[in-house]
Amino acid sequence: MKFGKISTAVFMAVAAVGITSATAHGAPAVEPTAGPGVTISPADKAITWAVDAGKFEITADGATVLLKGTDGATVDQVSLRQEVAGLPIAIAPEISQDGRTVKLAASMTPQDSAKLSDVAELKDISAYDRFMYQTQKNMPGIVIGGLIGVLFPFLWIVTIPAGMFIGGYVMGGEAFREAVIAYLTGQP
Repeated sequence: MKFGKISTAVFMAVAAVGITSATAHGAPAVEPTAGPGVTISPADKAITWAVDAGKFEITADGATVLLKGTDGATVDQVSLRQEVAGLPIAIAPEISQDGRTVKLAASMTPQDSAKLSDVAELKDISAYDRFMYQTQKNMPGIVIGGLIGVLFPFLWIVTIPAGMFIGGYVMGGEAFREAVIAYLTGQP
C-alpha cells in the first residue's frame, strides 16, 4: 500500500465532502470508503482514517497530521490547511487515544460553503462546446491544412475543408474527429 496516494485521496475526499455537503444535505444510506481503512461521512463532513500499525501525530505547529510507522519514521502526512477554488479550507483533526485513528473534518463558514456550491455544479457540455474547444485547441493544424488545400485552386470547395479537417485530425487526433462528427451530425 502506498501511503502517498492515500494522503492525496484523503485530502480530495475531505474537499469533496465539504463541497457536496454545501449542495446536498442528505446522509447516504451506506458510508462510502476511499481506500483501505478510510471511511467518508458526508453527513459529518468528515473522513476517518484508521491504521493497524503506526500512529497519527500532529506537528508542533499544528499544520500537518503525520502518520508515523512503528519505527517512528514519518510514513505519510496530510496538510490541515488547503485551498479549493480560492477559498481556504481548514481541516480539524481528531486523533484517538491510541493514535491509530484520525478523524479529519472540514471546517468552512456557511459563506464559503455557498461559494463552493457554484464550483460543484455540473456544466452541460454540448457537441458545439466540444467542437469549439477542439477547434481552438488545434487551430495551427487546421490553418496549415487549409493552406495546403489552397494549393489546388479548381477544387477549393473540397480541398480547403478537407485540408482543414485533416490538419485538425493530425494535430488533435481522435478527440478532434469525434467532436467534428458530433457537431456535424447534430448530436447533443
